[in-house]
Amino acid sequence: MTDVATIRAFLDGPHRSLAGEVDGFAAERLRRLAPPEDDGSARRQAREILALLGEAGWSRYAVPAEHGGATEKIDLRACCLIREALAAASPLADAVFALQCLGAMPLALAGSEEVRRRWLPAVASGEAMAAFAMTEPEAGSDVGSMTTRAVRDGYNY
Repeated sequence: MTDVATIRAFLDGPHRSLAGEVDGFAAERLRRLAPPEDDGSARRQAREILALLGEAGWSRYAVPAEHGGATEKIDLRACCLIREALAAASPLADAVFALQCLGAMPLALAGSEEVRRRWLPAVASGEAMAAFAMTEPEAGSDVGSMTTRAVRDGYNY
């Protein structure tokens, strides 16, 4: 098994620095959180974590700079490093941040300008929790089993 220090040796300076910063944040702010006891406490704690991520600036990595993000384009390596540190401290924090990234990416890439202006700054600040969902009656959320397909019909699908 490869240790984190060995993997991080392959990162550039800014990413190594980011990894260290988010490690410190996770150790200081998240490791002390008690695991949620039920769905209600998990929802409350997820909102608390969202606010913490927004206040600390970590949610800014989920959106491009033009909408309040930390980098010109969404830096996927940075998002992965942030998730790694969050997951080590709190699986729920990792899930919250993952949803910020998964929900914001389609908006950043293909959302209308109106939608991007409305939602991406709120995702970056931690005011809005992004979401990503897909399901079908016979497949649930097993993407490989989904049968819905987009079919081009002139200019539409």
